[in-house]
Amino acid sequence: MKRILTGVLLSVILLAGCGRKPTVTTEGTFTTVITSDLHLSIDPNVNASVVRAMPYGSEVLQAIVNQVIAIHPDALILTGDNTNSGKPEDCQALHDYLKQVKDEGILVVMTTGNHDFGFSTPEEYEAQYFDLFEVKERDSASLSYTSETDEVVMIAMDDNSATMGETGTFSEETMRWLNQTLRDVSKEGKPILFLSHHNVTIGEPGESSRSYRITNTNLLGILKSYHVSLCLSGHLHGQQISTASGLPEIVSGMPLSTPHTLGILTIEDGELDYHTEAIDFAAYGRDGLAEAIKETDEAGAEAMRDVFLSLLEEEGIEQKDEVLELIEHFFQSYQEGSLGREAETIRTDSFYETMIQALYSHNYGPWMEHLMENPPEDATALHLELNN
Repeated sequence: MKRILTGVLLSVILLAGCGRKPTVTTEGTFTTVITSDLHLSIDPNVNASVVRAMPYGSEVLQAIVNQVIAIHPDALILTGDNTNSGKPEDCQALHDYLKQVKDEGILVVMTTGNHDFGFSTPEEYEAQYFDLFEVKERDSASLSYTSETDEVVMIAMDDNSATMGETGTFSEETMRWLNQTLRDVSKEGKPILFLSHHNVTIGEPGESSRSYRITNTNLLGILKSYHVSLCLSGHLHGQQISTASGLPEIVSGMPLSTPHTLGILTIEDGELDYHTEAIDFAAYGRDGLAEAIKETDEAGAEAMRDVFLSLLEEEGIEQKDEVLELIEHFFQSYQEGSLGREAETIRTDSFYETMIQALYSHNYGPWMEHLMENPPEDATALHLELNN
């Protein structure tokens, strides 16, 4: 009975938020740099078998901090998996890096991620980081909070504490807080940015996508009912832009992985513009960092090439070089966020069917074919008219 009453209450609150979309007004320009999935580890022996640049995490983060300070946006947004496992020494290092940004008068807004609780509790996370934030409203049941400027409201959600990172899930108490918060801030007429680690619009709600999509099936409808302007998330380690029911979402890539980019978001005069920008390791990193990152990228690409070469040989493919070239084109486009633009070229390549058939029994084939049949949006740029 309690669950039924809770569902009824949430439905009533949701309906209360519906109605004519308010006019979005901004008093000036708001700019933010966006990144996600830093996976910071200061351990020199951190596992780099998957992400080759992991041992350079501290140096990459310092380059990001230097570049952010040079850009000097209104805010720096980070959408979770801020450390690789939540070890105290990594949390302290991250705090010190982000304090450099805060000390420059730049707002720091950060969500939790599933990796942030490997060695930390929610209480320890709060004690470590919350002095960096300018919190306006706080959820008593989680690490969710709001932060805002004269131009925008940011709702930084904790979708990990409820299950300690096993899934992206909000408790009933947090959902009630979110509803009330959205009801209150929607009256201000400012653009609303919804920040989470797990994704809001990618995949279908339910069991099949529970590892990456927030499991609260009513979340999308609630965000739409209160006219949230944009969702920002991470978790997938690849740059993506997705839209569901008219609600756009930017998924930030992992800066340790190629193509090593940051997102730049600007809101002005009822318009929102977003683009990605490369991390300039030569200008903002220590001497030699750009060359070191290039070497790790090349080593990673070579390792991936070896894996697919082995699969093609296993399948008896004769034109291995041609198929490998197409595979590399696919993955480069996927990592850059340009797969939507490149899909037709890849799909019409004379070796496309050979590639799909050769990889079909290895799970890559069905996934690649699905993406080719349902090309993602261009993930490198977005423009929105917020009052449309």
